[in-house]
Amino acid sequence: MSLRALWRPEGRLPERAPEHQQPSTGSIVIHRFLSAVPSRPGRRHAGFVLVTRFPTSLRPLLDRQHSVVSRGQLLAAGVDDGTTYRSVRAGHWQRLLPGIFLVTPGSPGPEQRRVAAALFAGEPAQLTGLAALHWYGFRSAPATDRVHVLVPHDVHRRSAGFVVVQRALSLDAQARHTGLYWVTSPARAVVDAGRALTELRDVRAIVAEAIRADHTSAPAIEAELRRAARSRTGLARQALSEVLAEVRSAPAAEPEKLPSQRATGDPAQQIGRRSLR
Repeated sequence: MSLRALWRPEGRLPERAPEHQQPSTGSIVIHRFLSAVPSRPGRRHAGFVLVTRFPTSLRPLLDRQHSVVSRGQLLAAGVDDGTTYRSVRAGHWQRLLPGIFLVTPGSPGPEQRRVAAALFAGEPAQLTGLAALHWYGFRSAPATDRVHVLVPHDVHRRSAGFVVVQRALSLDAQARHTGLYWVTSPARAVVDAGRALTELRDVRAIVAEAIRADHTSAPAIEAELRRAARSRTGLARQALSEVLAEVRSAPAAEPEKLPSQRATGDPAQQIGRRSLR
């Protein structure tokens, strides 16, 4: 990395010099600062321009990870801690989590939070609960900024910021890789979300969507509940029982239909019935 600081009187700073430019391949980032004390009595405050040349290898990584990067990745790309510190102090970068940075201004989005959580927790962590359900596209999952991650029981990683770390005796064998991080299966995510929520109606809505939208099956959720035993699974068990009772009673509650109408019944109920077979 090429890094140089040019000290000049404030009046001689380059015209129209931008305070910051986002890094791109082979780009230069320019920061403008003012010193707290005038360079000499009777003169205006002195200023300096910090010119930072980012390595070309950094841009593809930032594009892939939605502008989220770890300290280790920055060091590997040739960006030292001093440059990172100055970028954060100037307000151009953000420290999302210990050792995890967002190199753009503004609040991080859901995907940036998921990437940051995965980088913070490290391999082989798996995203679960509401964060995983949002990735699957569950409309009934309540909005949250928190990201729950599972780590092996022998990994001593503590929760920090918006990341909730849960140590598990066994990770999800059915987890899938998104290209940037692992997410648990829908059944595991539904049960873990139920363990974190406090309202039965929220858990019931998630269980109902999981089954009726064919994200997973009732037997798969039951298997996850057996695995979790009695560890904060009361709401999920009650929600599953109510959803299954509703699905089983739905055909009996329907009025008699013509044959053509029976063939085009409610697809959601058909999906629910298929999951019970």
